[in-house]
Amino acid sequence: MSASTLSIAPSNGRGLQLTSIDDVMRFARIVVTSGLAPKSFDTPEKVVIALVTGLELGISAMQSLQGLAVTNGRIGVMGDLALALCQASPDFENYQEDWFGTEGADDWGCRITVKRRNQSPKIGQFTVHDAKKARLWEKRGKDGAATPWITYPQRMLRYRALGFVLRDAFPDVLKGVKTVEELQDYPEESKSGFSHAKPVEGNVVESEPKPPESSPVPPAATSNGNDHPDKASSSAAETITGLVERAWPNDYMGKRYYFAKVNGQQLQTTDATVGEALIGQVGKEIRAAVDPSPKPGKWYLKAFEPVMAPAAAGPEPQAEPAKATPPPPPPPAEQPFSGKIDKAWRQGEPGACVYIARVGGIHLQTRDAAAGEQLLAMEGQNLRAVIRPGTHPSQLHFVRFDEARGVLENPNAGRIAQRAAAKARHEGRKAPQPAPAETPATAEATSKEAD
Repeated sequence: MSASTLSIAPSNGRGLQLTSIDDVMRFARIVVTSGLAPKSFDTPEKVVIALVTGLELGISAMQSLQGLAVTNGRIGVMGDLALALCQASPDFENYQEDWFGTEGADDWGCRITVKRRNQSPKIGQFTVHDAKKARLWEKRGKDGAATPWITYPQRMLRYRALGFVLRDAFPDVLKGVKTVEELQDYPEESKSGFSHAKPVEGNVVESEPKPPESSPVPPAATSNGNDHPDKASSSAAETITGLVERAWPNDYMGKRYYFAKVNGQQLQTTDATVGEALIGQVGKEIRAAVDPSPKPGKWYLKAFEPVMAPAAAGPEPQAEPAKATPPPPPPPAEQPFSGKIDKAWRQGEPGACVYIARVGGIHLQTRDAAAGEQLLAMEGQNLRAVIRPGTHPSQLHFVRFDEARGVLENPNAGRIAQRAAAKARHEGRKAPQPAPAETPATAEATSKEAD
């Protein structure tokens, strides 16, 4: 059957009616060319899939674009649209929503009851305890970013309960399509298929490799602590050396992952020992053994070691005269530094945290709580300070503020003085003059006049 003979059943009789696959393709091209296509439907082919899915659910073309979304490799329906589709069914009788428990406590949750004609009521509920069991409560996404479970926890509890009960009561209406809010917590789909077993930042983890037939490999060589044992079979791991800018844990689908940013590269591991030690290296330089990840800029961490200063040379063998141990190098000289604080934050546990300020791509860091809190308060302001060079070109150690307490001279001072003088001339009075700087001669004359 050719494409020109394919036909599509009408949706709900409202809006634009697409009756053939050619109509759908032409409309998809118009949507993409207009620039109004949602982010998840950025090609005509994706728009076609969304339109066909919407037609199967009985909604119009524009409703499909607004109420459907591709989330982690699957098309989902917005929670409000799913409820509207079920309420439009002639078998829908009643909907009731209740909240119970203490807000924020484990027993806090949403209970939704849906009644379908000639059937017993269906009940779906989701509590904070359920969210914690699923590792969803206070969940963070990539790079530690907040998810809707942190910003809108009440809505997420409701949508979870709503999605469960609607699929139980009206499977013929939703046809197995899950809500977008539920799909957000699923791992991404890879080219090899979809898996829920071992997600790593939303990616599907490949299946366990078979052991080689020739000779068994020791267990230490078959795993890199990232649930990617197949990646550990490479002949030699790569090495990344640099400053640990930040490190954090993240719980996902019942498993804890550890992440770190080193020289702009993201390292990850599921080894708790390595991960906890890595968090303690924030602000320090490490040398890490890593395996490549399919995604650029991301690596699977196998092990790491702190980069220590080279030890002083010991005495020569007894056959030769012992050489004197060279004196330790002097500490780095203090230098003046100035610039605008783009961002300031604290890293680590209270009482042992590091304060970091980013000034034009340079990171200033200090463990002094008083100075660190003042750096946080000066975010977006100009800074003049005294620093010492660190072990990395982009890392500087904050020593102290200068006498001006971190405030630079106003660059618009000259323009402000000119405006004041012009205003004074307009009003017919003499412009104010700045007081002359006191010199030893003027000070002596002033003292004599006082006598």
